[in-house]
Order: sequence, then structure tokens, then C-alpha cells
Amino acid sequence: MVLKRVMKRSFVLLITLSFLTLLMLYMINIVENKTILSNIIKLKYLDLQSKIYLKDIKEYIKSHNDDQIQAYNLNDSRFDLNIIKIDDNKTKYFIELKTKKYIIRRVELYKF
Repeated sequence: MVLKRVMKRSFVLLITLSFLTLLMLYMINIVENKTILSNIIKLKYLDLQSKIYLKDIKEYIKSHNDDQIQAYNLNDSRFDLNIIKIDDNKTKYFIELKTKKYIIRRVELYKF
């Protein structure tokens, strides 16, 4: 009788531990997915922001002289900007825009 009771309790304990283990594995999976999704959203945002900055930089180049273009600075600490004049008649510029922390990089040879 006592042995039977002990076996029932140990079986219940085994089932409970198994259930908790499965629940914890499921929760870890959910947390990992949310973290990955959060990083993807952040990278998409930065990619879109770099496209917008690149468009603004090209508009700025059209309406300013060389000294102003070389002194142009983004007011965003997340990005590094590099503008290089390619030829002497100031119609070609190499524009490099990249994030400091992530792997987003936009490069364009702009000719106007």
C-alpha cells in the first residue's frame, strides 16, 4: 500500500516536472523570437532612415557649393557620412552613409 502511494506521487512529480520543462522551453522560444523580431524592426527602420538621408544629401548637393558640401554633417549620431568629390568640375560625388553600430551601409555615386 505504501509502495503504491509512493509510486503515484513520484509519477505525479515526474509529470509535473516534464510539464514545467516543456513550458520553459516554449517560453524561451517565445522570448528568442521577440528579440529577433525586435532587431529586424530596428534594422528596417535604420535602412529606411538611411534612404531618406541619402535623398536629402543629394538634394543638398544640388543647391550648395563644394565647401558647404564637404562641411555637411548629419545631426544623427547613429550614422557616419562621407562625401568625396570625384572630378574637378563638381558634377560627381561619392556618398557613403553607414551606421556606427549595425551593418547597414549605403554607397552611391551621385552625378548631377
